[in-house]
Amino acid sequence: MGMKLYFDGGCSPNPGMMEAAIISDCGGVKLHLDKLGHGTNNEAEWIGMVMAVTTAVDQNGPVTILGDSKLVISQAEGKWKCNHDHLRKYLEEYKKIAATAKHPITLQHVKRDLNLAGIYIEQIQNDR
Repeated sequence: MGMKLYFDGGCSPNPGMMEAAIISDCGGVKLHLDKLGHGTNNEAEWIGMVMAVTTAVDQNGPVTILGDSKLVISQAEGKWKCNHDHLRKYLEEYKKIAATAKHPITLQHVKRDLNLAGIYIEQIQNDR
C-alpha cells in the first residue's frame, strides 16, 4: 500500500510570492516553505511536486504522490507536453530525482478539497 504524500503550491496574487507544502497521510512528514520568490501558481505547484518526489525517494516502500494540479500531474506522467521554459526546469528536476527511486512512485490527481497539503497551507495562512 505504502505512503501517500500530498503536495500543493501557490501564490497570491498570481503571479506573486510563492509558497509550497507537502504532508503525508499519516502526518509524519510535514514541510512548508514560504517566500520562495516571485513566480506563478504553476511554478509553486511544481516546487511542491519536486519537494514531494525528493521525500518519496527516501522512503522504504512505494509512495503515491497526490496533488490538485492537473497540469503538474499530467506533465510529470508524460501525458501533457511542457511548453513553457520556466516550468520545464522543474519537470526535468522531477524526472532526474524520480529516476533514483528504489521503490515505485505513483502519481494521482485529487480534488482541491481532498488535498491535505492545500488544507495545511490554508491553516498556516489563517494562523498568520
